[in-house]
Amino acid sequence: MTTQPAPAILRRQLAITPTTEEKRWMSLFVYGPSGAGKTVLACTAEYDARTTPVLFVDVEGGIMSVDHQMREGRKIHRYVLQDFKSGVNELYAYFQDYEGHWEDMPYKTLVIDSLSKLADRGLEAITAERRRVNGKPEWDDYYTIALNIEKLLAFLSDLPINRIVTGLEESYDGRSYPLFPGKRIATSLPTSFDLVGRLIVDKELGKGDVWTYTRKLLLQNDAKQTAKDRSDPTGQLPREIVNPTVTRVLNRIEEGERLAIQAEEQKAKAS
Repeated sequence: MTTQPAPAILRRQLAITPTTEEKRWMSLFVYGPSGAGKTVLACTAEYDARTTPVLFVDVEGGIMSVDHQMREGRKIHRYVLQDFKSGVNELYAYFQDYEGHWEDMPYKTLVIDSLSKLADRGLEAITAERRRVNGKPEWDDYYTIALNIEKLLAFLSDLPINRIVTGLEESYDGRSYPLFPGKRIATSLPTSFDLVGRLIVDKELGKGDVWTYTRKLLLQNDAKQTAKDRSDPTGQLPREIVNPTVTRVLNRIEEGERLAIQAEEQKAKAS
């Protein structure tokens, strides 16, 4: 079983835009344990004029934490993706309908919550379709789902839209990684995003034995976690965003761009 964007999307006419005029679209993958606040973070895109309205692709289903945001009149709209093949192909078809007139597309941001669940659902469908013994996936089933996820991410990266994708995490050898069936998806995934962050919740016992909770989006790729940060080319920004929202992520990107321009100007003057 495969999903595939229609050939028309691959034959799009090349449009060259001066870098000073090019629109920058945010691409963020955020992963972490259940309950860390990944979905809530993604849905804060509704509150920033740079990212609203939002198309929210709900793979998890029954998200009570943000149900209030999905009501009529809000600027975040839910698409429930239940079947892997038909759901992904519907996404392809929806965006391909706007090819050549992207200005008519009603959304500025696409959220997929979560890619881990989407990959699991796809692997289950592939295994069932191939009638594996006892429903146990084989090596080429993992390979097929990896190719499907990579095609989807490549397709979405070409769209003029902000992308926020969530995922679960797993840990081994003392390091945290995005959770996916097999290892190929987690290994190749960072190439599809400008920012890959691990969302955690720090808990601290304060005065009066009252616990305080602080969410942190960790952007430092190190021995503890997989991460990626293209928003800070000069290395001057903090390695984490405290109590992150989409607005704070966007502000960080803009500050990183400002610092990079400033560094280039200083370098030019020095030469």
